[in-house]
Amino acid sequence: MTHEAQEILERALRLPPDVRADLATRLFESLEGALGEEPVATEKAWREEIVRRVRRILDTGEPGIPFEEVAKELRDLLARKRARTQTQSSRSAGT
Repeated sequence: MTHEAQEILERALRLPPDVRADLATRLFESLEGALGEEPVATEKAWREEIVRRVRRILDTGEPGIPFEEVAKELRDLLARKRARTQTQSSRSAGT
């Protein structure tokens, strides 16, 4: 992440939750098509994924993983990645 992006992120994280949610949605929407996929293809892929997940739940009775558990795993993963990135940056700055 660039220094400018890091500054923007830090400022954005200080915003109220509803404003951050709106900002995140708009940023996500801005990526449609920018990553080589057409919005229609992305929407179709999401619909197929939702159908797949619902079928699995109906077929197996398995409820899936609670959101809180997934969110914690993602936070932990991001924290490890940030720590690794900071360690690499510190090493680069020292050489």
